[in-house]
Amino acid sequence: MKNFNGGGRELPKVYTLPMLIFCVLFSAAAVIPAFGQEADGLRIKPNRLVWNYNYTLYDAVIFRPFNHERFYKGALEEYPKADLEKFEIGRYDVDTLKIKQIKIGDKIPDELWDLPLWIVNDYNGRDTTTLRQESDREWLIIDLWADFCGPCIKSMTAWESRFSDQNTNFTLLGNFDTNLTYRAVPSCRRFGYKSTQIIGKSAALLHHLFFWNDRRTGPTLWIKNGQLFGISNAGKLTETEYIDILSGKLAEIPSHAAYIYGSYI
Repeated sequence: MKNFNGGGRELPKVYTLPMLIFCVLFSAAAVIPAFGQEADGLRIKPNRLVWNYNYTLYDAVIFRPFNHERFYKGALEEYPKADLEKFEIGRYDVDTLKIKQIKIGDKIPDELWDLPLWIVNDYNGRDTTTLRQESDREWLIIDLWADFCGPCIKSMTAWESRFSDQNTNFTLLGNFDTNLTYRAVPSCRRFGYKSTQIIGKSAALLHHLFFWNDRRTGPTLWIKNGQLFGISNAGKLTETEYIDILSGKLAEIPSHAAYIYGSYI
């Protein structure tokens, strides 16, 4: 039989057809998945993971780019390596008529739970995740902050310190709540943050889902077993109260630290 380089001898023609049939059948067997059988002969159905992401919530987000040259010039002067094509400068507006506010006690809806979120500073190098993927522990903490907000930075830094303990019962996400998404990674490096950060349209959408049109940075979202347990204002809880909430000793956010719609940090 000749090989791919043309060497060797050809098979007699009488063997060519059977050999061709054998090769075709063998090739088909190699690509068709084989399914095991139980002892009673019942066929085992293959397990397939099917992801049907629903992006409908993003229909409420409108991006309005800042086209003036001074924005880009200023950004590059501060961060010469900033990728302003990926992290475009602009404002994210959210039409609250197209979304439903999530209030304390509400179960996080599946459309948000499984919504792909734009992230940076991720320890696995991912650029998207979902809240469901981040909810492998009892608590999911989402801290809203910005690099220009002193109380927010203090709050985020404190959460980072708590999260450094590998025995914690919560997962920490930052919600970088500013239009200047290109500043997220440099800011995390400057403050030494290790937590995954939600940015851009995802951060804007989360903000409005929980705070409606109350524009602020600083509060912390406490999600317990898929339900919004409460919202605390930055810097209002004592360390003992943080521990008592996470351990289950407190059934709600103490009133002196609880977020109230329209209040300020």
